[in-house]
Amino acid sequence: MLVENAVKHNIISSGSPLQINIVTDAERNRINISNSLNLKPNSEGTGIGLANLNERFRLLTDREIEIRQNGEFSVILPLIA
Repeated sequence: MLVENAVKHNIISSGSPLQINIVTDAERNRINISNSLNLKPNSEGTGIGLANLNERFRLLTDREIEIRQNGEFSVILPLIA
């Protein structure tokens, strides 16, 4: 879902490729999905998808997702054992 959102909201071209990174952090028991930002004009989302994702993780793990935007867009998810 997060990769799909990255494709949906960003301009992707040979001059400006979309970079997506998926990294696990076993010490903190979480996974970080981040992507470069080159937003399409008028592509602001409603936030409903991220709110739903957060609610699902809160119900499953009693932890919330983290969302960061500082030069790139990152969502940090708790790992589910």
